Amino acid sequence: MTQQDVIRLWQHGAHESWIWAQKMHAEGSHALALFHCHLSLEKKLKSLYVKTKNDTPPFSHNLGKLALDIRTDWPKKVLEDLELISPFCQEARYGDEAWIETIATKEFVTTILQKTEELLHVLQ
Repeated sequence: MTQQDVIRLWQHGAHESWIWAQKMHAEGSHALALFHCHLSLEKKLKSLYVKTKNDTPPFSHNLGKLALDIRTDWPKKVLEDLELISPFCQEARYGDEAWIETIATKEFVTTILQKTEELLHVLQ
């Protein structure tokens, strides 16, 4: 598999996860939408890691760390949004009912979807 193949694989996965995030939100599965927002950004960052570092991305779900491993001059807002979304990889899967009722709300997820879409465009 070539480097370009690996990059395309990560990018395809990012796109698929982004579609699932939107679909889960539309169906009312807001915790799953948050999980897929995280996953789409993680895969996008890993494609960028391979592209810029020509190496296998680290086994990490920490979006801020992945971004900083790629480069250190991201705008502050990008890093803040990545840090906001980063915990959803676990909270969305293992969060309790109170978390789902208070955090994974339709309104909050709508905001996170907007941030995710913006980040997917910025992470080039």
